[in-house]
Amino acid sequence: MHRISVLALSAAFVLASCSGDSSARRDKFLQSGQTYLENEQYEEAIIQFRNALKIDQSYAPAHMALGKALQSLGDHQQAFSQFMRVAEIDDSNVEAKLELGRYYLVSGFRNNEGYEAARKLAEEILEADPDNLEARILMGNALAGLNDMEQSIEQLRDVLEIDPGNLTAALNLGFFELKAEDQAAAEKIFLDAVAKHPDSDQAQRALGNFYLLSKQFDQAGAAFSKAFDLAPESRENLYAMLRYFLVTDRPDEAEPFFKKSIAASEDPGEIQFALANYYLATNRLDEGEATLRELLQDDGSNRMAALRLAELYMGKKQWDEAQQLVSGLIAENDNDAEAHYLMGRLHMERSDFDAAMGEFDRALELNSRLAPAYMQRASIHLIRRELKLAREAINEVLRLNRNNVAARAASAKLSAFEGRSDDALQQASQVLKVDPANEDALTARAEAFLKQERYRDSAADFTRLTELRPQNSFYRQRLGLISAFRGDYRKALGDLRQALEMDPDNLAAVNDIVFIHLREERYDQALREVDALLQTSNLKDVLHSYKGRILQAKGDFGGSERELRRAIEVNPDNTEAYFLLAQLNVSQGRIDEAIAEADRLIQQKGDFAPGYLLKAMYFDTKGDSPAARRLYRQTLQLVPDEPIASNNLAWILCQESENLQEALELATTARQKKPENPEFADTLGWIHYKMGNYVLAINQLLFAVNNSETPSAEKYYRLGMAYFRKGDQKLAGQTLRRALELDPAFDGADEARTVLSQLG
Repeated sequence: MHRISVLALSAAFVLASCSGDSSARRDKFLQSGQTYLENEQYEEAIIQFRNALKIDQSYAPAHMALGKALQSLGDHQQAFSQFMRVAEIDDSNVEAKLELGRYYLVSGFRNNEGYEAARKLAEEILEADPDNLEARILMGNALAGLNDMEQSIEQLRDVLEIDPGNLTAALNLGFFELKAEDQAAAEKIFLDAVAKHPDSDQAQRALGNFYLLSKQFDQAGAAFSKAFDLAPESRENLYAMLRYFLVTDRPDEAEPFFKKSIAASEDPGEIQFALANYYLATNRLDEGEATLRELLQDDGSNRMAALRLAELYMGKKQWDEAQQLVSGLIAENDNDAEAHYLMGRLHMERSDFDAAMGEFDRALELNSRLAPAYMQRASIHLIRRELKLAREAINEVLRLNRNNVAARAASAKLSAFEGRSDDALQQASQVLKVDPANEDALTARAEAFLKQERYRDSAADFTRLTELRPQNSFYRQRLGLISAFRGDYRKALGDLRQALEMDPDNLAAVNDIVFIHLREERYDQALREVDALLQTSNLKDVLHSYKGRILQAKGDFGGSERELRRAIEVNPDNTEAYFLLAQLNVSQGRIDEAIAEADRLIQQKGDFAPGYLLKAMYFDTKGDSPAARRLYRQTLQLVPDEPIASNNLAWILCQESENLQEALELATTARQKKPENPEFADTLGWIHYKMGNYVLAINQLLFAVNNSETPSAEKYYRLGMAYFRKGDQKLAGQTLRRALELDPAFDGADEARTVLSQLG
């Protein structure tokens, strides 16, 4: 026999004593938590249940109680986890399985797997206890979700045979009879439920919903009113009344019910917030604001009221008041995603796009499903002409909700900017069926019509947009542009001048006015227009550049040079003015003098990228590719993603078939920086052609052909060759013939004729 020492025996007694003490402390925490739970002190209850679980992680009663407390606070994800843990510890726990089954029913709205999981749980319970009525109700709901209405109805009828007064079964059965299109049977069940449970607001509300769905509005109103009178403090009854008034187009009649519900409620904060939203939705902004202010006076920590009031202030352009509220929310909780989103919008109003982007990034870091933040990011990318990044942001919104109307409209608008007019029209038409006045969709359709030269249709949409936004200078400028395309220059100039009255810095309108005057060779009138704008516009360097263009077209090269140098004096970073000077020098055959001037620029300004770029372009014009290549590379050392240097260096490498992979990377950079530029698309497309990527080549080359201001034989030739290599003989023939029609002697004309002879 083994001997046991006194010390060992003593230790055994100590362990037994500790074990018993632990169980007692665990049970004491559980009992304390249940007391808190009964008194609706949920946070205190949760602390006690967690204390019990620290002692015994496998204690199913504490997990079950914790799940119920979390459920009461609305934390359903954590509650579900606790019920799941109970079922893992004790497979026979019916209560946990029923709770899990109800959660699975909710998830079934999104995915049928939820209904199937609920059905399996009900089946497990009924195998052990065929008379469990709650399991039968669960089974009936699951079968209904799986569209087995016959079996679902049978299950609930069985419950009512055993327990005729079971209200849950009766209301579910009535709904399922209605779903099975047996309206008479459904009405009988609801009326019977009301008769058996005359004091049940739930039964009256269910009857009201039945009548509302059946379009029996008088009966619906009577039932909802009875439900409200039985429990005026119930949010469900209040919202049922509100829904009834909205369906019957009588929203003004809802206000007294809000006030009665507030008076009857012990904690009316949520209902007061709903009342504020009701006022705002019915355009009673002052009353909505007053209600939100009152809420915040009663409870300064009411986050939802602060957020809503901040949005209201922003809508009224009371930026300081909105800033104060949003800053307070962030100071209180830096992890408030919605507050950071609103702060981003405030930065947007000040045109501080970098700060705004930072706030939207922070909001999405905290809540990756915050769709409005993605939409605002897309807006910034569009302002910056970063079309690829804008598309990515819009796609994130559509990933979250493919039916998001704002995102679909923005996608249509972006497609129009990308030059994909057919896609833009299709997307815009779908949005306008749902929302005929959607501004982004109308803009997308108008731009697509304009690209397709459907001027009458485009003008109709832009006219509608000017009615919606009378002070939007862009829409007025577009109407002027359409009139110019149609040859009605008088009307065009009227619209364009009106656009400039709205916004003196509308460069597109300035450009169009200058274009019209130059087309008609009215140089002096064009100069007078620009001189007048110099008195009001902030973009004086740009306007001097326009004067330089006009004078160059007039043949006054000395005057042109003076204006361009004036533009550079006003803004030394005006790269376009330097380029116009370059064109002026090249047009007069003064390339060597221009190169010398570029050298003086580089000496004066040190590492001045535009100087190296100009010098590179001069050598490119002279045909000195090695020197041009070296200078483009120097430019890119200073500004790594400079689009013109990237494109031009890529073209040299492509033409010499040297290092096509580097050429591809450079051309891609240029295309991303300036996605609207057809020349950059042409370069990228030809590189793809040289690398044998004919589908990608066609995509870029087609964009270049469709978006060039004037038809180009060389661009048609390159597109035709890509079609030919891809094997599309019909399109290849059509495109190459078009190239030869434009210019029978362009570089590549001989190859085009050879291919056409092969095609027959």
